[in-house]
Amino acid sequence: MSLTAFSTDSAAASNASMATDEIKNPSSSQTTTSAPPTPAPPPPPPPPPPGLLKVQNGAIPPPPPPPPPPPPPPPPGMFSSKSPTAISPSCTARSDEVYPKKKKTYTLLWQAVSQQAITSDVHTVWNEYSRPEFGVEERDQVQMLFERAEPTNLSRFNTERRSLRERPKSETTFELPQQKALNLEIVLAKLRPLSVMDLIARIESHNIDGISIDLLCSLVKYFPTDEEFNRHAESTRRIRDACDALRSPILVHLLHKCLQYGNYINQGTALSKAVGFKFSSLPTILSAKGKQKAASNLRLVDLLAQYVEFDTIALEEVISILQRAKTITLNDIEAAIKELNASVTRLKQQLNGAGTADDSSLQEAYQPFLESAKTRGSSLLEDVQGLRAVENSLQAFLCANTMKLEEIINITADALLMLSTSIKVGSASVVRATFVLFVFSFETRLKK
Repeated sequence: MSLTAFSTDSAAASNASMATDEIKNPSSSQTTTSAPPTPAPPPPPPPPPPGLLKVQNGAIPPPPPPPPPPPPPPPPGMFSSKSPTAISPSCTARSDEVYPKKKKTYTLLWQAVSQQAITSDVHTVWNEYSRPEFGVEERDQVQMLFERAEPTNLSRFNTERRSLRERPKSETTFELPQQKALNLEIVLAKLRPLSVMDLIARIESHNIDGISIDLLCSLVKYFPTDEEFNRHAESTRRIRDACDALRSPILVHLLHKCLQYGNYINQGTALSKAVGFKFSSLPTILSAKGKQKAASNLRLVDLLAQYVEFDTIALEEVISILQRAKTITLNDIEAAIKELNASVTRLKQQLNGAGTADDSSLQEAYQPFLESAKTRGSSLLEDVQGLRAVENSLQAFLCANTMKLEEIINITADALLMLSTSIKVGSASVVRATFVLFVFSFETRLKK
């Protein structure tokens, strides 16, 4: 009985001692019991760099490598305004992004002028660009008109472009009166089967066999008159006046406003930040329309007419000058003058080749006419050559290098006429609105 109690007390004491050891040293408890296998020791750390070993061994580490040299400076004339090929940082600041857009807009298509085309060597309309005023209301209207309603997957390059060269044929420059042309055709019909050129060759060679003298005499009254000769001089004068009008402040101001509108609309596209545009793009810019249903017929030129102040008197004067020169073609004038001079030269050679006394008297009779015709022909030819030089100058000024003078005149006349018509329509609308408001206020007062 006593042995059993003693063994029981010894076992209890032994268990209590083991529990105390487990609390004091849990790791030994886990080792004693059936614990999971011990994990592998971590890998040794990487060796220190050589420099650290040298420092630990008392050696001085080498100095760090020197930094790379700075990039070379730009060429001296690249940003210098004195260099003819200098690139001015302000030249590309014509995007008018000082007025950021609030909405996405459609792209205004134009042919931008490259920066290289605007240099100090060639004076263009874009060299004298100064940013016009651009009010908040004006910007909002431009933004609203060209606002992009929904993004589309169509590429802007798939849009059909109307060729600026496709224009109706202009009227003949030197057209005979209808009655005179009809009578001349009747007389020439009696000489068939001779053509006009055959008749001229026969007359110049004095071979008039088979040709009625009376019939030839009837052709004299259809010979060009002095008035018809003077048309050449009048035509050159009209073209020269039109060339002067192409440099008018009205046109320059219109081009600068179109550039401002276009750069504002094209913000964020590849066509923005243009320093100018080619003159052939002017009709496309002015006739550009937005796609808002409320203003489907409103064009960019209508916004210009509403918000930009133009001298309407000067505008109408420039349009009148250009309209008088629209139907004149410089090539036709030059060809007619050269043919006139060639005819005078042939006639003079024929008279000088005659050896009889009668021919000598005939030469004396025609000598004043020949000298006068030669002088007038030479003067007209000099005028045409001068107009050719003016044509080259205008092509460079308006960035229209591939356009002929008559094309430049026609485009300018149509553009300014479009602007004038829009101004008149807008003024009439304002007058009607003012009148309606006046009548309404007057009726309201009567009712009171």
